[in-house]
Amino acid sequence: MDAGVVILFTVIDLGYMIYNDIKAACKKSKVELTKRANERRLRKQKRKCEKELKGELKSTTEPIEFSPLLPGSSSRVLCGSS
Repeated sequence: MDAGVVILFTVIDLGYMIYNDIKAACKKSKVELTKRANERRLRKQKRKCEKELKGELKSTTEPIEFSPLLPGSSSRVLCGSS
């Protein structure tokens, strides 16, 4: 009976370890996807700013400010201001 209890707790412990590993991998994956999405937005905004500075794109809208979603990122882009 004691060996069965030990095996049961070992299986439960292994299950929690696997669950936590999967959870951590999913969280890391989500952070990477968010980071790549922010990089794409920054590149798009940068191209738009460059076009505005060259006079290729006439903007009649208010200035657009982009703030990255990831904590710790301090880069900000401001376009369309005179």
